[in-house]
Amino acid sequence: MRVTVLGASTFAIATIRQLIERGHEVVLIEQDRARLDALAETLDCGMIHGDGSLPGTLTEAFGDGADAFVALTDTDNVNILAAAVARSVGYPRVITQLTRTELRPIIDQLDLGETITPHESFARALVDGLERHDRVSAGDVLGNDLRLLVVTLPEAAEARVCSDLGLPDRARPLARIRGEEEVMLDPETELRPGDRLLLLVRARDHDRVLSLFSPPDAD
Repeated sequence: MRVTVLGASTFAIATIRQLIERGHEVVLIEQDRARLDALAETLDCGMIHGDGSLPGTLTEAFGDGADAFVALTDTDNVNILAAAVARSVGYPRVITQLTRTELRPIIDQLDLGETITPHESFARALVDGLERHDRVSAGDVLGNDLRLLVVTLPEAAEARVCSDLGLPDRARPLARIRGEEEVMLDPETELRPGDRLLLLVRARDHDRVLSLFSPPDAD
């Protein structure tokens, strides 16, 4: 499958990594040249520097044919406009991220394809987790094989940096939340007991990952 992704947001990069790991071809479109240059060191995909809401840019990304276009910038208006242009270019499947669910009828009325609302899904997952767990918050399903988890590093945790967590190979640590501070995670990010972590994991690894963050006396 060949997929064009618009925007180098955190969610977009996590999505691209999953696509690459499953053997799919990806083209990333991003206006921020510095961001693209930094990602080029870690992402094995095609990259186009440009405005992804312009027909010329999306036509270049489409090339000889693409299976899907996914708009994952953090700006709803840009995503909607890009979805409309992608339809006109000929992408057979268009998926648009929205942060404001009240805009979803526009996608339906203009027949622009599918929508996703990850912020709403994550908020629901967080509340569900808070209701079910004291120290571990279970996330919701993003797709057939992906789940977002919010976990709390136990007081007895031995991990000092992100690479010490012992996560399954394809699990992706995304962010650390400490009080009012939120930072993106990399392998050397410093961790402390009580830190909350946002993780992207496969459904099959869900229970295993939860067990890594359960207190020693947990059932």
